[in-house]
Amino acid sequence: MTLPQAHLLSIGQTISALSQVPELPEENWRRTDPAQFFLPDAEVVNSFGQAVLGSHLASSPYKVQFKVLSVAQMQQSIATLIGAPLNSSSESQESFDEARVVLLNLNNGGIVVSSCAAADSWVGRLEIASRPARPDSILRDSAVCVALAERLQISSPSELVVRIPRFEQTPVVLVAVENDPAFAQSYANISIDVADSATAEIAVLHGTSAFAHHRLTLRLGREARVTQLWAHLGSAQVQEGQMLLERKVKLASYAKFFDASVFVPSALLRVVSNVTPEAEGASAQCATAIVASGNAVVDYEPLQDHLAPQGQTHLRAKMIVGQRGKAIFQGLINVEREAIGTNASQVNKNLVLSKRARIDSMPRLRILPDEVSCKHGSATGELDSKQIHYLMTRGFSEHEAKELVVRGFVLEGLLQLPEGSSLSAWASVMLNQGLDRVLK
Repeated sequence: MTLPQAHLLSIGQTISALSQVPELPEENWRRTDPAQFFLPDAEVVNSFGQAVLGSHLASSPYKVQFKVLSVAQMQQSIATLIGAPLNSSSESQESFDEARVVLLNLNNGGIVVSSCAAADSWVGRLEIASRPARPDSILRDSAVCVALAERLQISSPSELVVRIPRFEQTPVVLVAVENDPAFAQSYANISIDVADSATAEIAVLHGTSAFAHHRLTLRLGREARVTQLWAHLGSAQVQEGQMLLERKVKLASYAKFFDASVFVPSALLRVVSNVTPEAEGASAQCATAIVASGNAVVDYEPLQDHLAPQGQTHLRAKMIVGQRGKAIFQGLINVEREAIGTNASQVNKNLVLSKRARIDSMPRLRILPDEVSCKHGSATGELDSKQIHYLMTRGFSEHEAKELVVRGFVLEGLLQLPEGSSLSAWASVMLNQGLDRVLK
């Protein structure tokens, strides 16, 4: 079978028409209409807010600006991104190390690199570049994803590249993607490359737009070690819109990837995560926490794609849905013939807090070799009345008991983050805001 290929344009080519959604239905798009992510040609703009139809594909480089902030200014900037300030407890204060944190704020063709003076010794060694975008399909056998890749190249013709070399200490790189409310559409194509044997803590936070398509590509070099927070906190004021978040993680030999993902949508959110051990001995430990309330809909599709022997990937995803929210989990473990000795698992556990809420869960396996150990599982239920009763006998009110059970259920998704770290503190703040919404 011939797999679809993205038709990427050359620089300067006139855009006369945009790719349309393929007519043939695909299994992984059955529960979310892909047409919602294909705006009419005349309405599509690029990262600068300019109409793309009839224009020339120009790869204008990102404008980079550097700022030195005080500790208080940096903390305020981060508080704005995560939607609330950190607690004033000593633990929260200790989690912020101004000598290790750098903030990359990406907005509409420009990037502002902010750090405190204590980080001057290493921030200048980060490599930040801009190059013509050549996005591939996030799922190699999906005609819909190929068409989306073509559209992403047109709307985000430049790719932001951040290269993290090997440092004496572990840097904390926080990337904030398109948080400017001035634009109704938001496009971003970001690549983060981590050098061989390097270590890093990386947080990528996505803002809220009426329409968004963001792509993150993360490459780990040989024996690199990365801990990542990948998150989206939808604005409570934005009740309509479509967001498409894509991530492709490529692991070189013996690279180690630790990931915690937090998604709190306010409208329609589709998340596609492709974690690929491309060389022998690579491993990934991933956890996801999703909270959908109001009329929010989240479609989460994680792919663990094994191409090389002796790889390990493990995912534990937890979803909580309340009010009229809807959540969809459709995961896949794919093991190619060359990936002997693979050890992979995918577990999805869900909690429904309302009679009008809905969760669909479909973990899947596609395994070609025999010498592997792979498993998947799913469970969905309501609050355990016995747990609630037990807590009420210990002096908690019914509401307090429910809140304890719900928070304990979903906060397990943050265990991949180092306790007391900046990533853990930021994730907790965003996740607690989602829980406050769903527990109203």
